[in-house]
Amino acid sequence: SLHGPVRSYDPDMTQQPGFYTSRISAFQSDIIPDNYYYSTSNSFWVGETCTDADDLPTPSLSYPYEGQVIYTHHPSVKVEFSWFVEPTHPVGCLPDDFNGQIATDPDFTQNVVNIVTGPGLPTHGESETALNRCRTYYWHVRGMLDEVGGPWSETQSFRIRPGGDGWCFSDLVAQATVNLS
Repeated sequence: SLHGPVRSYDPDMTQQPGFYTSRISAFQSDIIPDNYYYSTSNSFWVGETCTDADDLPTPSLSYPYEGQVIYTHHPSVKVEFSWFVEPTHPVGCLPDDFNGQIATDPDFTQNVVNIVTGPGLPTHGESETALNRCRTYYWHVRGMLDEVGGPWSETQSFRIRPGGDGWCFSDLVAQATVNLS
């Protein structure tokens, strides 16, 4: 991978399979100021698209990370998710789509909501419906090939809480229980 400013691009440059992120910035000659501005990031995949469902890689989860608390002033919010495929995966292939789920229990049997991916690189998505505050949610993702699902990623949890000085009744009950013991 490349880090730091690159002054030219060579289309014959060999890259290992994996996801890459690029962004650009204008600067003058060899003078790069400390606070120059970048464009928005763009991601792309280098490598093959999976052709066999047995080769589907297990995705790694990025955001929300395990145990993250998301604060909002709204009663419910659509949450954004991101994940990636390890470039060191033995096959080095990208699924043609991903399937993600969110639930209120770690076994994904209650209140299951889908993660909807957008056009282009399908490693980002958002909850199909708005998620309520004062709840803990669990999520996982798997690669898909022709409607066949690969292995699920690990499951991670996150919590949505009120922003500012807001509070959740369930947190107060838990705190009162701890204080009584």
